[in-house]
Amino acid sequence: MIRQKAREIALTLLPIALFSLISQLIFQVGDLKSSLSFYGGMIFVFFGLMFFIIGVENGLTKAGESFGLSLAKSNRLWFVIIIGLLLGTLITIAEPAVFLLAGQVSHLTDGQISQLIFILYVSLGVGIFVSIGFLRILYDVPLWILLLGSYAIVLILSFFIDASLIAISFDASGATTGILSVPFILSLTGGITPRKKNSKGGEKDAFGLIALASAGAVIGVLILAIFHPTVITDLQSSPVINTSESILGSLFGSLANHFLESFVAIGPIFFLFLVFQAWIIKFKKRPLRKILFGFLFAFIGLSLFMNGVTQGFMEFGRELGTVLVGHPFIFLWISSFLLGFFSIIAEPAVYVLTHKVESVTSGYINKRLVLYALSIGVGIALLINAIRITIPGNIFLWILGIGYFLSIGLMFVTPKLFVGIAFDAGGVASGPMSATFIFAFSQGIAFGLYGTVRLYDLFGMISLIAMTPILTLELLGVLYRWKSRKG
Repeated sequence: MIRQKAREIALTLLPIALFSLISQLIFQVGDLKSSLSFYGGMIFVFFGLMFFIIGVENGLTKAGESFGLSLAKSNRLWFVIIIGLLLGTLITIAEPAVFLLAGQVSHLTDGQISQLIFILYVSLGVGIFVSIGFLRILYDVPLWILLLGSYAIVLILSFFIDASLIAISFDASGATTGILSVPFILSLTGGITPRKKNSKGGEKDAFGLIALASAGAVIGVLILAIFHPTVITDLQSSPVINTSESILGSLFGSLANHFLESFVAIGPIFFLFLVFQAWIIKFKKRPLRKILFGFLFAFIGLSLFMNGVTQGFMEFGRELGTVLVGHPFIFLWISSFLLGFFSIIAEPAVYVLTHKVESVTSGYINKRLVLYALSIGVGIALLINAIRITIPGNIFLWILGIGYFLSIGLMFVTPKLFVGIAFDAGGVASGPMSATFIFAFSQGIAFGLYGTVRLYDLFGMISLIAMTPILTLELLGVLYRWKSRKG
């Protein structure tokens, strides 16, 4: 199993390595130190992904399914709501990308919105909507009704806050559904669906909970913006991403911090599992030992992955964006699309979702088709993002409004199974690679063009990455429907 996982991950990272090498040869990106740090970071990412995926399959997934089964067996509505709120809140607090985004918001608001307050509103929003998602599955409420209602609330709240905070709220929706929350939430639905009160739904109920969690994050930040009106300032200088003079120092200097962050992230879920194990689940020794080792592997893998991405990839991404704006924009646009297309393949949550889709549909929907649709969507997102940064003025809200208007419209012509997959994929696409490597790339573009980062350039990139895969996967669903009718 380990050999197969290593082969899959190596093939996943190879396009990114080749893209980076070609960029260095053609555009002379970075110096020797940043190049070696990048490829050293890729080694960390390789082993981190391998350990994490093995840990997810044997630990987080099994724990999530056991939670879902416990909820489905319960006939107590209050128990489902409280546990849904608790699990959704804890998994959001544990998500590394949420900490990154909260820190940026706190910095740009000069502490008016603290990191803790931001995380609190986002996590409660996700927790409430995870509870709603559980009830939807158990009582057969169509997903499209809840999505339509959720985004209607988003539209109404948007009239009462600053446009910049709208971008932050949609970025939060992407940040909350990442490397930890996606496998856990998908496994929760896998535990609930077989025990639901009504046998209808089947495959459709396996997806959609991530989409609702994402909507909860948006609404949470919008409510925060209403109760905490703030003044947000643009960045006036380039961020220092890596200050270590030595390559080994840059790669290993923060490893201990990432182990601590991973412990804080996985610890609450692990502790909650132990409580459920002692109280309700009661696994026997052999499966319990396997789950415990799964949590350990996930902890090690997450630490190595985050260290590789933050210490190895970010500096190179910023330098790549800065250098490309010195050439004709066509090179920037092509590079942006390719970077989005290849980097999304390395997102751990994407691996989990595509395998889940193929498993739940018994191979009817091929995981490679889902992956290609996701990659094209993220490539288009990075292309749009690069174009909007090069255009004077803020056109972000127009792009976001048109994109979600089309997404909601396509819900009525796309097979309902694909609606859940598409909106889940929107959350899955924006993980640690987006919050670090691609985010630094966008910063580099803005600094290279203007010597500063306008606020609407800094935020909105994750929102676009979360939006465009929804469209491409809904269009894939339309194609499936057309082919099935033709057949």
